[in-house]
Amino acid sequence: MESVVPIQKDIVLIGGGHSHVAVLRGFGMKPIPGVRLTLISPTYETPYSGMLPGYLAGHYSLQESHINLAHLCQFAKVQFYCDTVTGLDLERKKIRCQQHPEVAFDLVSIDTGSTPTIADVPGAKAFALPVKPVDTFLDRWQSIEADLKSNNGCPQQITVVGGGAGGVELTLSLQHRLNHSITKNRPPHSKPSFTLVTSSPEILTSHNRRVRKSYASILNSRGISVLPNFRVVEVSKEKVISEDGAEHSYDHLLWLTHASAPSWPKNAGLDVDDRGFILVNDFLQSTSHPFVFAAGDVASMLNHTRPKSGVYAVRQGPPLTENLRRTLYSQPLKAYTPQKRFLSLISTGDQYAIASKGQQMLKGNWVWRWKDQIDRRFMKRYQQLPEMSSNSPRAPKIPPLPDDSVSYQKIRCTGCGSKVGSHVLSSVLSRLKIESDVSISIGLESPDDAAVFRLPSESPLIQTVDYFPAFLDDPWLFAQIATTHCLSDIIAMGGSPHSAQILVTVPYGHPRQQEETLFQTMTGALKILQSHGATLLGGHTLEGERLAFGMTVNGTIQHSTLFRKEGLKVGDHLVITKPIGTGILLAAQMRRMGLSDWLENAVNEMKRSNSSAIPILRNHRVVSATDLTGFGLIGHLKEMLDASQVGAEISLSSIPLLPGALECSAEGVTSSLYQQNEQASDAISNRETFRSNNLYPAVFDPQTSGGLLFGVSGSHLEECLSELKLASWQQSTRIGLVTRRVDAQTSIKFVE
Repeated sequence: MESVVPIQKDIVLIGGGHSHVAVLRGFGMKPIPGVRLTLISPTYETPYSGMLPGYLAGHYSLQESHINLAHLCQFAKVQFYCDTVTGLDLERKKIRCQQHPEVAFDLVSIDTGSTPTIADVPGAKAFALPVKPVDTFLDRWQSIEADLKSNNGCPQQITVVGGGAGGVELTLSLQHRLNHSITKNRPPHSKPSFTLVTSSPEILTSHNRRVRKSYASILNSRGISVLPNFRVVEVSKEKVISEDGAEHSYDHLLWLTHASAPSWPKNAGLDVDDRGFILVNDFLQSTSHPFVFAAGDVASMLNHTRPKSGVYAVRQGPPLTENLRRTLYSQPLKAYTPQKRFLSLISTGDQYAIASKGQQMLKGNWVWRWKDQIDRRFMKRYQQLPEMSSNSPRAPKIPPLPDDSVSYQKIRCTGCGSKVGSHVLSSVLSRLKIESDVSISIGLESPDDAAVFRLPSESPLIQTVDYFPAFLDDPWLFAQIATTHCLSDIIAMGGSPHSAQILVTVPYGHPRQQEETLFQTMTGALKILQSHGATLLGGHTLEGERLAFGMTVNGTIQHSTLFRKEGLKVGDHLVITKPIGTGILLAAQMRRMGLSDWLENAVNEMKRSNSSAIPILRNHRVVSATDLTGFGLIGHLKEMLDASQVGAEISLSSIPLLPGALECSAEGVTSSLYQQNEQASDAISNRETFRSNNLYPAVFDPQTSGGLLFGVSGSHLEECLSELKLASWQQSTRIGLVTRRVDAQTSIKFVE
């Protein structure tokens, strides 16, 4: 018997905006046992609006100006789903996403921000670059910079539509960036020119006259043209047209006009204002659906009309956190009243800024330094997260659900009493779309105790098994990687996955929460099984403290020869198809280290099946191959060398690494399995010479869903590598040569 706090309620946060990062930190500092939070965001990082102009100008790095949502969720023990929400089913309390299956919730909060109004202007969507979403803008801006760099001596016109603070800061920041990087050494006549277009008589109409006059002077002194009273009504490939017929030509058009809302909140049936923003009361709660909250730009407070600004989103974070807590406890909510005026610190591209509030104005380099201190202090809250221990303060457990009819008390049974209930299992199976196979006689559709299937005549059966705890907090994504990993042993031997039995340990919780976890997990597993033509035969479910997943996989072989670990010949070249370092990067993620791009890239590699490489290996007469998994490169290579009674020379510098693996390794980050894997170094004849090499730890790094390691003859090497790269295995690399074995103990030698 074991004492646990089962999951009873799900809060889902849609969007990683300024309000939601405060919610994540708040629940991380003071979690409520029995409450599971999930964040759904299309990106692993979210920019801080206060530092974005400074980042564009070149004063801040990406890491300084962005909050790493994956790290923040790791700290707060929150599930992180990298996806885009496309709709809500408010009656069933389900969220629709672009990639994930439907996500269930008890409470949902929305903080997705806004995008510039662009759809209402003909041609704008096709030819203009909106500044939001910021990640999309930054990606496309890189191509604009590349275009500007290649057009040396040919001036180009950059036009920004939007005369508010955002448009002014963007224009000044981008001009400063280009003048101090790409176009630094060009003569003035060849540098890009900037034009700021506004539909108003002046820029910065929400600020006082002194501020407007100061910025007009700054823009003029820097050669930036302003087109006032120019309401864009049409956009073509090369020009914008105003409502009075005036035209302005451009080479690059950036769009930063009034904010617009996504369409799905209105389509879902939420109360919205006349522009489509979610109407909320003083508690930041939907006026139509009390289990829905909203904050930031996507929300519109019914009793307090305010402009769209990151300042309000930041201020709404703490009251949103408090009211989510109070809703869970069925306590009265606390009203929030936003301030009517707030201090604006508007930068000018260089390290100079103007402070604006009401009729007051201050300006100077010292104002920029003041702004810099405020922004860095804010970011420190989310970049230097405290270590939470078991002695950290904890809020009391929420009361059981009123409609609870199934025992999920604190004491959980073991043995068959630890199985997930049949109702949960049947509910999940009814929601899954499971494809069968003609060779399956008895499968999931039957109530029998075991599956029955027939193999093709004279076709050998290949079988393997694997099982491990979740290493990502997204069960759908974790199950895809885990399934790809489990199938890999069949694929690495040249077989075709035929069928599988799944074993899932589901975290303790109310049946509704367990069903959600199991559904997400099974949907991810089925996606990979079906993409390989494999059938789910059945499985087993258990309760436990954390999610874990395993699979027994059956495979068949249509060729007379399997790929084996034995069969390497002297003179064969050793090749791997994927970069290594997943163990290091997953360990770094657990420590909230590294860049989000590093994790995202590692996830994409782990999701990738080795199946498309197998026909290429077979065409080039490969007979000895394996996949790189838990024992690391050296561990698996040693198995192949011992089985073949040969040795190998390995070039450390040739081994491809995942981005960030070397940097994390240099910081001393290793997987918990590293020390055991490193015992295989006994097989390396000159290990002491290379032990100080930063690449050395990576060769013992356990891989999850790693690539293939195989030997190929010299006559086939170049053509084999060429075909692999054409088949999108671009990082396929020759890492060494099979040699004669010197002695029984040492079979590997490192070379430069």
